[in-house]
Amino acid sequence: MIQEQYLDKVVEQLVGETIIDHDNEGIIFPFLHSRYNATFRNFKQLTANIFMPLGNHTHSTYGLTEDEYQYVWRKYKSIILDKIKNKPLFALIDGKRLNESEDKQEQYLDKIVDFIINDTVIKPPLSYSTSTSFPYDAMISTPFSELQFSRPKFFNYREFSNYYKNIYGLTEIECESIWGKFINRINKLLISRGIKDPIYH
Repeated sequence: MIQEQYLDKVVEQLVGETIIDHDNEGIIFPFLHSRYNATFRNFKQLTANIFMPLGNHTHSTYGLTEDEYQYVWRKYKSIILDKIKNKPLFALIDGKRLNESEDKQEQYLDKIVDFIINDTVIKPPLSYSTSTSFPYDAMISTPFSELQFSRPKFFNYREFSNYYKNIYGLTEIECESIWGKFINRINKLLISRGIKDPIYH
């Protein structure tokens, strides 16, 4: 019973991270980096054995066995199919009814920022520097650059925008939007780790 409750929580998490775009009949999965990972039509044809990215994701992230993955897949697919069939008339966020269009687009961009944050690693450097002009109290690895940085102010926006335009098919305005949110999230993470004033230091 306890294990089944855990698996149901995994399903709930996966469903919550999955974006269903009824206007374009596309699905964006939390474990794949692409604008649309499946159409409504081809998702219905997928089986657990064919859809291995989900299996790999549940094994590595949640430590599921093959039998547990099969259980999660059945429930996950059933819920997603139900959501595809029943298009919502409105989105309900923080107790407020929102129109689908621009609010749905904002949710989509927020999900992308979540994915970027999850793929970003902040760790202490291998060695510390006594230099006061360049801080070495953190090293940040990002998906969009092969370099490591000590502060977000050293990130290259053009690298960022080119990378995520290619992956998600974003416009320049959308890239600027997620760039600002991403930088704010990283600065908050640095502050939470005891780094004072990471924006200007």
